[in-house]
Amino acid sequence: MKRHFVPSLIVVGSIMLSGGIMAAQLTNQPYEDALKSFYVEDFDAAVIHLKNALKNNPSHLPSRLLMAEILIAKGDGAGAEVELEFAKQKNADEKKVLPLMLEALLLQSKLDSVIKLAKPVYGNNNLSSKVLVLKGRALFEKNSTSLASEEYREALRLNPNNIEAILGLAQVAIKREQLAQALEQVNQALAISAVNEKAIQLKANIYHEMGDLTNAEQVVTSLIKLNPRNLPALLTRASVLVEQEKHQQALVDIEVILGEIPNEPRANYLKAIVSAALGMDEELTATANHLSTVLSGMPKQVMKENPFYFYLAGLVHFNRGEYEKAQDSLSDYIDIVDDDTRALRLNAEVSLALGETFSAKNYLVKARLLDPDNKEVWRMLGKTYMATQEYEKAERYFLDLTQARPDFFLAWQDLGRLQLEIGQVNNAISSLEKSLALSEGNSETLLLLMTAMQESNNIEQALVYVEQLLQQVPNDSKLVQRKAVMLGMKGQHQQAKSLFEQAASLDNSNVEAVVHLARMDMVNGDLPSARQRLNTALTKFPDSAPLLVEIGDTFWKKSEISQAKNYYDKAYSIDRKSELALNRLLDVAISRNDVNEAISLAKDYLVRENHNANIHQRLANAYMQAKDYKEAMSAFQLAVKHVANKSPVLLNFANAQLAIQDFNGAILNYKKAIAWNNNFFAAYLALIKAYNLTAEPEKALDVVNELSKHIKLPGLAEKLTGDVYLAAKQYDLAEKHYKNSLQIEESQQATFGLSEALKGNNKLAQARGLLEKWNQKAPNSLMMVVALADLYVMEKTYDKAISLYQEQMKLQGQTPLLMNNIAQVYILASNFDLAVEYAEKSHIAVPDHVAIKDTLAWAYTKQGSLEKALPLFREALAIESDNAEIMYHLAVNLIGQNRKNEAKRFLERVASSSQQFNEKTEAIDLLKTL
Repeated sequence: MKRHFVPSLIVVGSIMLSGGIMAAQLTNQPYEDALKSFYVEDFDAAVIHLKNALKNNPSHLPSRLLMAEILIAKGDGAGAEVELEFAKQKNADEKKVLPLMLEALLLQSKLDSVIKLAKPVYGNNNLSSKVLVLKGRALFEKNSTSLASEEYREALRLNPNNIEAILGLAQVAIKREQLAQALEQVNQALAISAVNEKAIQLKANIYHEMGDLTNAEQVVTSLIKLNPRNLPALLTRASVLVEQEKHQQALVDIEVILGEIPNEPRANYLKAIVSAALGMDEELTATANHLSTVLSGMPKQVMKENPFYFYLAGLVHFNRGEYEKAQDSLSDYIDIVDDDTRALRLNAEVSLALGETFSAKNYLVKARLLDPDNKEVWRMLGKTYMATQEYEKAERYFLDLTQARPDFFLAWQDLGRLQLEIGQVNNAISSLEKSLALSEGNSETLLLLMTAMQESNNIEQALVYVEQLLQQVPNDSKLVQRKAVMLGMKGQHQQAKSLFEQAASLDNSNVEAVVHLARMDMVNGDLPSARQRLNTALTKFPDSAPLLVEIGDTFWKKSEISQAKNYYDKAYSIDRKSELALNRLLDVAISRNDVNEAISLAKDYLVRENHNANIHQRLANAYMQAKDYKEAMSAFQLAVKHVANKSPVLLNFANAQLAIQDFNGAILNYKKAIAWNNNFFAAYLALIKAYNLTAEPEKALDVVNELSKHIKLPGLAEKLTGDVYLAAKQYDLAEKHYKNSLQIEESQQATFGLSEALKGNNKLAQARGLLEKWNQKAPNSLMMVVALADLYVMEKTYDKAISLYQEQMKLQGQTPLLMNNIAQVYILASNFDLAVEYAEKSHIAVPDHVAIKDTLAWAYTKQGSLEKALPLFREALAIESDNAEIMYHLAVNLIGQNRKNEAKRFLERVASSSQQFNEKTEAIDLLKTL
């Protein structure tokens, strides 16, 4: 039996040995096939072969290690880690496992684990160098660029030919915006291996970042020639081609990528941009929808493993106007990659679009802390500070950007836009012209320049820019309308009307063009056509507040206030945010002397729209009219706070302070207006006047000298100097400077000033000759007529003054001012009946004017109608309780009624008052008699 047993054992053993050989063959062949597929980068086929190999032999270490490499190549770090852990348990060589494990962990953003595991391998410099590069990558991703740089340099010390270490240093340089240094390092890598695809790709990226699109295209094209199926290179070239506006060529590369990976998000995004540029509207819609579907359907875990997809989703949502979704996606991205300044910038833009300006500022401040030299962050911070009305901070960032990047046209454009908004029109023009020189034909710059030229009243140049814009978009209704407005300003009304009609026909929703046409009808006296035009438009747009206001204006201009108000009320009820409608209602309230209603309307509006500087200013004016000066000052302060162009508001604020004799406050605000815009001439003139009132001629002259630095008008400077000396009663010096001014150029203001200086020097004949000569040349100049009439009064030639005013009334009609002035002359000429006649007519025309009330009351008093005069004096003093001249006139009236005690009290106030008027000496003399 033994003889039979042994052979049977041998047979069994033979069978077992034969099965092991067959299993090895079943494993080795698919493994070899997997290697073949791996080296041609056919990873899907390689995985299929490896699965067959592992099915036959689950412990086959080469297959496990190759599977880990393939999964790393496919971006599946978690899967690779599983394979490598299995390999470690089967005693795989640590030198093989360690670098693969580090790469797998990097793919999963397990950066701390990489840093912990990445230890140099004793006695193996090449492997140690490789490990240190992977550690450097982890540190780089943690934004520890200095530490990463140290690891890359140590890796190079161990292996001077380690291309990955050189490219790591290049990436650090790129991060620090040291692009020239990065390019030098990439060229160093290419000197070692001219066909290294990573180095070529990085070189293309650097050129792209530098804005050298030509070289970027050439370099990435050389890479594609090495490997026509290099999808990252094709993606880079497509991006470069898009930026060069070579959209058709870009589309070829994009289609190749999408043919391989239809759902590749970045390629789909580029295809959407190209489709828009080529006018492929259906393709654009389909691609954008597909990209949105791809990103929204992508598993959250996949997005977390590829956080760039969160960023891209945010970008897609932003471009589609889906700001809340964009904010969510970007927040997910920033939770993972919290040091990406690009994402922080985009999230800031999203916040601005949502009106969350302070959130935007927070993102950008963080971005600036991470990357203080990032110029795009500076730009965004400037734009954000503009949105939060922190204009000085915005200007600082824009100015810094123009200094750091003087060849960047958007830096000058942003600065010009800011300067235009804050009223520095000349500075804006200079900045925008620099921007246009750097980007010829840029439509946004042209539009801003056109606006700036129009605001500076340089209509000819504004027309040049609007023509350039119309060459780009000839059928743009708004641009045609802007051109029409400019032609109207030049007095070319027929051409303007034709263009307004064209603008309206190009866009039937362009209500502004219809409004302009209606106004032209009104100017031509064709009220029915104006109303018909507006009412026809109103049938199409019944809820248009601007149309309703404009119809109301047609009644307002005819003094049909109640009908106008009906339309203004309706407009305001439709749109409670309409500043236009509210302003009209305020005009109605003020015209009816209903100041309380004006205050109530403005306050109600500001509850909803508290940042509206214009309405704060109107409220301030209403408070001034109501003599509530404390509230007026508060309202002016809020107007200054919320307005972009602060100089005009500061000027109005100061004028109000001057009116209540707050000279220090007024002078301070005039200075602020000048500091805000040193070309704001009105503030200089007002400050000179204020110093004249406070008897500070030296300071006034300093302001004149400062103004002379900004304007090349020597005649004006001489005239202003004359004004200062005239106010200081230094008549000789005033006369000298006025004459200097008139030698440079003839002007009414300087002539008037010279006549006053001559009067002050008692050179009445010279003054008379000067004014009579001017009156012959320009008889309609009311200021000069009054000056000449006053001179005749000084010379007591009342008949000449009366004749002069009568001639003016023939030329200009019986205006309240002329009737009031001739009444005063008749009083002096003791023709009290005619004085009363003209004073009554003036009072009927303007019943609430203090000076006119006083003239009529004084005429009554001189006529002997003391009781008729008394209530007018009381009303006038109720409005201006400290007016010394009115108090004197009232005292004379009271003495006439034998009320001497009361009269004495008024005369005592007159005597102690600093106010000067022609009869003050008589008032003091009268007091002495009581």
